[in-house]
Amino acid sequence: MNRDTAVYPGTFDPLTLGHLDLIARSSKVFKRVVVAVAASSSKSGTMFGLEERMAMVREAALLHERFGGYILGCARESAVTGEPIVRHMAYEFPDEGFEEIRDQFMLGERFLVAPVVTKENVRSVQLPAGYWRDDLGEVYEGGRTVTIDAPLGRLPYFEKVTAMEAGYKFNIN
Repeated sequence: MNRDTAVYPGTFDPLTLGHLDLIARSSKVFKRVVVAVAASSSKSGTMFGLEERMAMVREAALLHERFGGYILGCARESAVTGEPIVRHMAYEFPDEGFEEIRDQFMLGERFLVAPVVTKENVRSVQLPAGYWRDDLGEVYEGGRTVTIDAPLGRLPYFEKVTAMEAGYKFNIN
């Protein structure tokens, strides 16, 4: 058996943080991690089709890769300053009316994460003052609530950007 390769089979219906954690930890031990997304005829009421699940696993792995360095930097900073990595909105933006917000949070000081928490395909996100670029590349002027498309397979997030980075192009919807 080749010990350079790990195979992680599963239906991933739904894909969970536990799955992603196991994939991430395996990738540090093995040179190659094969994620085998299986179809299950015995499982009734599947949430997603096989192709959708494969795309979600792929996107989640890429998201982990994109954010890995940033999260590691946040962890290093947290070890020195004691500040949390995952922050309540009111912690990062005091006196901006975020005290009652329970369905979005800050990842460090740079990323606002707005998980999908309902069956709806849209969600409202309260943006702090400033400029914010979402995971699809749209730029919003903050200090207001925006409504975005939020299908169940998407993890909406917004990066805090400067006006120059925003390119002075804003979504005013």
